[in-house]
Amino acid sequence: MPPPSDSTSPSDTPVRPENILYGVEDRPPLLVSLQLTLQHISVASASFFLVAVFGREIGLSEDDVGVLIRLAMVTMGIAAILQAVPRGPLGSRRFCPACSGPAYLSASLLAARAGGMPLLCGMMLIVGVFELIASRFLARLRALFPPEVIGVVVLMVGFEVIVVSIPRFAGCTDGRGSPDARSILVAALALAAMVLPAALSRGRLRLYALLIGVAVGYVASWIAGLIPAENFEHMASAPWFALPEFCHFGWKFEAALLVPFLLAALSSTLKGVGDFATAQRIADARWTAPDMPAAGRGVLSLGISNLLVGFLGGMGMSTASSNVGLSLSTGAVSRILLIFLGVGLLALAFLPKIAAVYVLMPEPVLGAALIFAQAFMIVAGLQLIRVGITDVRRTLVVGLALAFSLSVDTMPWLYRGLPGWLAPFFVSSLSLATILAVLLSLLFRIGEKPDSALKR
Repeated sequence: MPPPSDSTSPSDTPVRPENILYGVEDRPPLLVSLQLTLQHISVASASFFLVAVFGREIGLSEDDVGVLIRLAMVTMGIAAILQAVPRGPLGSRRFCPACSGPAYLSASLLAARAGGMPLLCGMMLIVGVFELIASRFLARLRALFPPEVIGVVVLMVGFEVIVVSIPRFAGCTDGRGSPDARSILVAALALAAMVLPAALSRGRLRLYALLIGVAVGYVASWIAGLIPAENFEHMASAPWFALPEFCHFGWKFEAALLVPFLLAALSSTLKGVGDFATAQRIADARWTAPDMPAAGRGVLSLGISNLLVGFLGGMGMSTASSNVGLSLSTGAVSRILLIFLGVGLLALAFLPKIAAVYVLMPEPVLGAALIFAQAFMIVAGLQLIRVGITDVRRTLVVGLALAFSLSVDTMPWLYRGLPGWLAPFFVSSLSLATILAVLLSLLFRIGEKPDSALKR
């Protein structure tokens, strides 16, 4: 094992648990590494679905959506490699990659509709700077990160996707009319093809459940006549190899969007702390509490990744909870695998035909894939909440934050007449849940003895 890095935290020299085959500093055989990389890419592909939805929602052309997906592959690849940096101020040094996260979906849609991609890029530059600054103070702000607060944030990140996934599942994305029977049937078949191997298979088949469901959904969509002939022509005409198009959209800034984007960044940071702590716990048999300096390095790397998003374009980056969970199920948490994953994602960016699969995906299949992916995030949030709730105060933090934040999506008309200075806090249920959970947690901690909530 190599000597400890610049941090003196004990979790920088982890002891491999018995259920882990390849520890943090182990080097799996090449064939094993390639196989594990393919599995992680298949899980990370859920982010490509989200980027495709984002592009469609703001009215981009098919070619432009393909460009965004390939740029997401580039930024995700670089973000994975940054987390593997062995020394210096960068990298969590645990298997915790990043992806284009749903935490930024609402704010990104708001910015893109108001000022196009230049406004989104400008606001993402601010997000990157925010995370760079926050990473330096993370250890001092740990009172903000009890499990129940992180759980509320993770849960609401999952709920945020519902507003774009369920309409696609039902075949009524225009917001009008009734659900379409053919779309529901296709979506149900695709979702069943994902759920069955994930729930019933005990082998490696479950690791490819998402890709299996997408393949079944494509076939069902073709049989049902939901795929226009020009889609096949577009996919066939897409080249197998081409350099990624690094667009310069320019930058715009809007003061009114500061609150939504900073709240999204805070939500992403809170979620990241939970994911970094989980990755540390998985990799170290002696783990007792989160290594906050390591989490700070991870958030710093996320900040750099989001600055890159601001320069290239696309949705913001958050930690990939599903990939952290996959590392536990495969028993491989080697830091080297982050490099393999990063290189693999970068390689995909040179394959336009792969991006076309996501660009032209039928709406019902896209909805099924998002529902399948968000189910794991919702349950992960519930599990964190269950760990964090130990008394009435913490119960009230969760209950009040969820009650008010869910009303943003279920009763949006309640908030239409808010004053201009207050409206940004109610842009999305995630924004409101984050600010309420943090403020209520701090309020209810008054009079408590100082402790480390994350140790429980």
